[in-house]
Amino acid sequence: MEKYHPMAIGVIIDVKLDNLAPVKESLLSSIGNIPVGEDLFYLYDPDVDETMDKKGKKIQSIFNYKKMKINPYASLLQTSMILGQEIDEEYRRKVIFIADQYDESYNEQVDVVLQINESQRLNCDYFFIGIGQQSFNFSKNTESTHIITIELTDLEKTLNKIFEEDKDGEE
Repeated sequence: MEKYHPMAIGVIIDVKLDNLAPVKESLLSSIGNIPVGEDLFYLYDPDVDETMDKKGKKIQSIFNYKKMKINPYASLLQTSMILGQEIDEEYRRKVIFIADQYDESYNEQVDVVLQINESQRLNCDYFFIGIGQQSFNFSKNTESTHIITIELTDLEKTLNKIFEEDKDGEE
């Protein structure tokens, strides 16, 4: 049996109020399927700067999450820095940005965060999940940038795939 490499997962939710409940439900189901307790979880909140390791706290943070106005630059930067501070090289750092109302005018700001990820060696993989028609078009796309466009009904399946153990360094 190969050694498990734990994950540090950061999630940013930027969806309309109508889609918040199904997004939270998908996230709750997916987080509940992660088998190892050493995984860390962070749900973006501008007033919180710590990851959670207990399953109950992870579930509670999702369950209690309230819609807030998201600035993609600030939320991605904070989430990246929090995950990047995990000094254990074994951690797979995954930032998941779920949006149904993304404005492409933020693309340049997101490019800056992707550049910081590389220059500061934060080693985060980014998953931009657009629900419906989204315009994620970054000029700094790298191997660590994944753009996924799905329907809301496919979110749980998509999250489960992102949370799976890497096989031979691959998703």
